[in-house]
Amino acid sequence: PNPFYSTIIITTLKGGGLAQLFNVLGEKVYSMQLIKNEQEIDLADLPKGIYFMQVKTDDGVVAQKIIKQ
Repeated sequence: PNPFYSTIIITTLKGGGLAQLFNVLGEKVYSMQLIKNEQEIDLADLPKGIYFMQVKTDDGVVAQKIIKQ
C-alpha cells in the first residue's frame, strides 16, 4: 500500500535482486537482498515521510516514491 504504516511488500517476476530505500536527501536508509519473488519488508522503525524505493533485478531497475504515515 502507498502510503504505508509499517510494512511494504515487494513483488518481482523472478526471485532475487536488491531493494534499497532512500530518503528525500538521497541518503540510503535501508537495503535488503531479495530472495523470493514476493517479500514483505518491515519499515516500522522509519520516521514518517517521503522515501524512494529502488528495486534492482536481472530484468532492470524500478524506482517508486513511497510515503510512510
